[in-house]
Amino acid sequence: SFIVAAKSGEEWWLESASGGIQVKADGFAIDRLVNAVRDLKAKEFVAEATADFARYGLTRPDYRVTVSEKDAPTSKTVLIARKTEKPSQVSKAPSPTPEPDRAYVAVEGGKQVFLVEGKILEALKRTPLDLRDKRLLAFEIKDVKGLRLAWPDATIAPEKEGDNWKLTQPQPAIADGGKALDLIYSVNGLRFKDIATEKPGDLVRYGLAKPQVEVIVKKTDNTDLPAIAFGKVDKEKNQLFAKVKNSPIVYVLEPRVLDDLPRDPAKLKKEDPKANKS
Repeated sequence: SFIVAAKSGEEWWLESASGGIQVKADGFAIDRLVNAVRDLKAKEFVAEATADFARYGLTRPDYRVTVSEKDAPTSKTVLIARKTEKPSQVSKAPSPTPEPDRAYVAVEGGKQVFLVEGKILEALKRTPLDLRDKRLLAFEIKDVKGLRLAWPDATIAPEKEGDNWKLTQPQPAIADGGKALDLIYSVNGLRFKDIATEKPGDLVRYGLAKPQVEVIVKKTDNTDLPAIAFGKVDKEKNQLFAKVKNSPIVYVLEPRVLDDLPRDPAKLKKEDPKANKS
């Protein structure tokens, strides 16, 4: 298998496993990979000039990392193979402190072979899912004016007006600013844990043809971000299906995220202190 990551401006993007769909990557995760390869330090120079890469497992390496640097005329491919010990002919007791992992490293087309610490093998042990940006929506809290929770029977819409919050739907009311912000932070923190499919043939099976609720974030410039639709819950697998309107991908989330989406507008209203006095 292979993973293709490319940087555009300040953002990293991945080519999806099925091909054709470009998805946003977790920039920090990609940077860690790049830094792990860039910072490789030789513990030992194994061979200065050899054509026998097979001896070191480098003809079929564990990893091939091809790096294309900005303004560089050509890319470079680094070959990385776990060092394996040949069984000894002399029987001896095992060492109380096992030898740490090591890896052979070479640049494709070169003749030098180096021995490096084996931690590079763990650093590169990543799947496409590991490297994806798992946010359903990327936005800054400061850019949010309000949001709408569109349930089948009602819509709840807290919105900021100056320094205060109000409910514009289902009925105008004064909103609790702290509770409204908690809700926005919850939406901002939504992360998927897996992908059900990148090319859904039928949204009905995921409960997304008629979602149980849609969440729409309204920005301070009065534009809306793509709606997040929440479908059915698979109780057996503890999965909630969700989809962002501008993407075909069906995501898998923890069902408990629904607990943060109030269906009763009273949960967002500001309490009247007079009503609590006996």
